[in-house]
Order: sequence, then structure tokens, then C-alpha cells
Amino acid sequence: NGWTPEKLAENNATVEQLVNDLDKRGPNNSKAWKNTPKDLGEVNESLAADIMAANPKMKVRVGTMQTIDQDQLNHALDEHGEGKETWPNQIPITKEDLKKIPDVLSAYDDIIPGTGKNEGKHQEAVVFRKKYDDGTICCVETDWFRRKDNRRELRFQTMWKEKPEEKK
Repeated sequence: NGWTPEKLAENNATVEQLVNDLDKRGPNNSKAWKNTPKDLGEVNESLAADIMAANPKMKVRVGTMQTIDQDQLNHALDEHGEGKETWPNQIPITKEDLKKIPDVLSAYDDIIPGTGKNEGKHQEAVVFRKKYDDGTICCVETDWFRRKDNRRELRFQTMWKEKPEEKK
């Protein structure tokens, strides 16, 4: 997606910190993070073209900001983590898998159409997929419009991990 090696390293550090902070607890053992979306970088021409080829209904353009936040990381673990994953072709994700998000978003094998939801409403989305030896990680990013600062956003929504293909 055009991230420089320095930007990829910065995004790896950002996501690692977000993942590590998921365990922090506040008073009464409540989850204690302040959920502030973190910018990962702007969509470049090549990524915009790949997204539009996968889902022409998306309004993502060059300059759209990719973001991630702890609520969505937590959502991914709550829906697809250990003891939560129910799809037969999928295996539970781990915190180590979450830390691979920048790699999946920057060096994806392919992008396919997806669906997302926000407060029960349908949102256009794409799924970035990347194969690893232990399975294929699939990251969903949705097309958002942030009214507070009048900008488009490509927001990480969730992820899952598909079982590795069986060797023949």
C-alpha cells in the first residue's frame, strides 16, 4: 500500500502498543483504555485502485486515512479469539495475530469484497487477506465518513483466521 519501511515499523509499534494495552484494567476490573482511533497512513493510488476493483461501491480515494482502534481489536478477539470462534473453516485468533495487522494491510495477497456494520447499519467494506504458514489472516476495513472533521476513513473493523490449506 505504499508504506515506507519506516512507516511500517511505526505502524507495527502502534498496533503492538494497542494490543498490549487491551489487558489494562481500571477500577472494578473494567476495561480501562481510552478508545482513540490511531492513523496508520493515507491510501495511495495503488491501494485505492485495488480497493475499488474489489468493491466499487466504496468511496475510498487517494488520501483516505486508514485507522485502527482498541474497540475493534477487542471486538476481533471477542468474536474470533480462543473459545469464541465458531466457523468450521476458521481457527481462533491470538494477540500475536492481531500484531500482524500492519503486515496484512501493507503486503496483502489479495483484497476481496466484504460487508461491515456500524450501529446495525450496513457499511461497504473490503477484506485484506494474507497467507501465513499457520493460516490466512483476513482483516476487514470499512468505509467511514467522520463528520467531526469531515473526512473519509478506511477503518479496521475485525479480523479472523482461516485454517491453512491441507498439503496434498
